[in-house]
Amino acid sequence: MAINLLFTGTIFSKTSNKELKVTVNNHSELLIQLFDDSEPEPSYICLDKRTAVKLHKELKRQISLIEEY
Repeated sequence: MAINLLFTGTIFSKTSNKELKVTVNNHSELLIQLFDDSEPEPSYICLDKRTAVKLHKELKRQISLIEEY
């Protein structure tokens, strides 16, 4: 069962026309696609599970540095 997650940019950063889609591909890799209204094809990267876990840890670390207003 594939689950797709779709995230959009923010109005504040003027990236609301961009979308980030995350899913698992047929090779059991994490497929991350970046869609932009001005580009015909999305940019993408595939990560194996080990690399995806590293990304997860780094995202958590970076999120903890975000200061709330």
